[in-house]
Amino acid sequence: MRADAEPTACFARSSYLRFRRFASLGDFCAQREMKSITLTIAVALLLIQAVLLAYSATVYSPVYSEVGHLPAGLAGLLFGRFDLYPSNPPLVRVIGAVPVACAFPNLDWASYRIDPHGRPEVEVGRDFMRANGSRSLWFYTLARWAIMPVCLLGGAVCFLWGRELYGAFGGLLAQVLWTFCPNVLGYGSLVMPDVPAASCGVAASYAFYRWIKHPDWRRAAIAGGILGVAELTKFTLLVLYPVWLLVWLAFLYAPRRAGVAVTQLGMLASIFGVSILVVNAGYEFRGSCRSLGTYQFQSETLQGIVARDAIARSWLLSMPVPLPEDYVRGIDLQRRDFEQGFPSYLCGEWRQHGWWYFYLYALLIKAPLGYWIIILLACACTLLRVQPFRGHEELALLAPGLTLLAFVSSQTGFSIHMRYVLPALPYFFIWAGKLGQAFESRKWHLALPSAIALVWAMGSSLAIYPNSLSYFNELAGGSAGGPKHLLDSNISWGQDLFSLKKWIDSHPEARPLRLAYFGYVEPRLVGIDYELPPMGPADARNAMRFNSCQVGPAPGWHAVDVNFIYGNCSRVQDENMKWRDFPAGLDFTYFQRFQPVARVGGSFWIYRITLDEANSVRMDLGLPELKIP
Repeated sequence: MRADAEPTACFARSSYLRFRRFASLGDFCAQREMKSITLTIAVALLLIQAVLLAYSATVYSPVYSEVGHLPAGLAGLLFGRFDLYPSNPPLVRVIGAVPVACAFPNLDWASYRIDPHGRPEVEVGRDFMRANGSRSLWFYTLARWAIMPVCLLGGAVCFLWGRELYGAFGGLLAQVLWTFCPNVLGYGSLVMPDVPAASCGVAASYAFYRWIKHPDWRRAAIAGGILGVAELTKFTLLVLYPVWLLVWLAFLYAPRRAGVAVTQLGMLASIFGVSILVVNAGYEFRGSCRSLGTYQFQSETLQGIVARDAIARSWLLSMPVPLPEDYVRGIDLQRRDFEQGFPSYLCGEWRQHGWWYFYLYALLIKAPLGYWIIILLACACTLLRVQPFRGHEELALLAPGLTLLAFVSSQTGFSIHMRYVLPALPYFFIWAGKLGQAFESRKWHLALPSAIALVWAMGSSLAIYPNSLSYFNELAGGSAGGPKHLLDSNISWGQDLFSLKKWIDSHPEARPLRLAYFGYVEPRLVGIDYELPPMGPADARNAMRFNSCQVGPAPGWHAVDVNFIYGNCSRVQDENMKWRDFPAGLDFTYFQRFQPVARVGGSFWIYRITLDEANSVRMDLGLPELKIP
């Protein structure tokens, strides 16, 4: 080698090393810049969802179950009483009650009574609204705003867990699915536990996932604390206990030292122990550790547990229950409700019990079709190994979601509320985030259809906003076609009184108005004067018993809740704010024979019926014609 070649070779090597260091520095800067950009987008999504939820909270009137939740939250916050509305844990409603208590509302507890068989929360809620007048409507908005940060937690966890599993684009995709989901926007705008339970449940599962990957006592304490908070939002999340145990066993499947397994088992026990301690603290330890024999259960399930044989009874009845009294009572009341059953509706069919496929069908028509395309693409990527299944990591993600969906579907005593399955959704949103890797790796055959489906889903959701509670996708015919598939809280839950008042003010010709409202709020609180439409027979066979001019179609303007139009008829408020039961054979289903002239939100269908139209339908029903007064 020539002597003058050595300096040249040394210079080349040093230049190459400097280039490598520069390239590494460039990669590091690019990664930091990308991390900063994705974090900025994630924060922007949280702000967007906060605005959407905050506005929806001002648009909706208090809904059916929400009427009782707020005063029950005030009872828990002010007096430490949790026996009002025990069928749901108290955390969410207590959070909502904090700003309301600071506004010094008038409180009326005249209907508050301790009755193991009764449910006084609705009458307590109506008394609360009467005591505060129209001011009470503002209190419900305040409570909704207070709960909003808990709903935003779900979006943050979707981003963090999705980013950890599938990269920055995966985290953003999961968060976008959460942010613009119409069911999250609709139910998350209420003083109800469903969306907060979804947020806290997935947050607890994420903390458990981080512990199970890197077990230590600090992570165990965090996971236990968040699990306890989650259990204070909804009883459905009790399924996380057996699911976490099974996931932990799956992680231990690979050979490990016995000492490691024993140590982790101790940590897992501490997770469960801390969570139970948090649950007891949430109820201020009221009635904690009562012996099983001191309870008088209402449900056959829990009665059966303590009524085995004599030996079992003597052992079981003396066993302390490490949970608060009202928590145990709430579980018992929920079991009793499912055992008794309630009238359930699906696709035009009414029956006294539910369907195991109800929630799958509800998700099919109440989730945007773009979401389903993304989920199916994620399934295809996994099955075809385009994006391989990540073993135990994805097991820890999917096991809670699948178990929650299966558990809720197995409760077939009644099938009414799609919202019961909301705690399962964030797990599937995060798993669908694996398609985000297609954007990073520039696999456009996956990225392009995913982007199109995502934009379609966002547009479909925002097109009906702020009426997100009444969302149905294009497959169901939108909100106009929704009542043919689902009723009750899935489309109309009493949320559109404010919208109806605006419609009446902009249509003075619609007075006098006949109104049939499905809800507990008194319409006069929002300034609506009305009288009930006449009830009528559903068909000519029933009409022979009611051959009177006092029943059946009548001319004029009518605003009728879709629940009544499609047969969800139990009772209705009349113009004196008194409950009216539906006589046997009479209801409001005859309105199906008319075409609405307008729809207000997802709740009210507006009819303008002429005398000729009324008499035409009356003739079909076998009722006497009406004469011009």
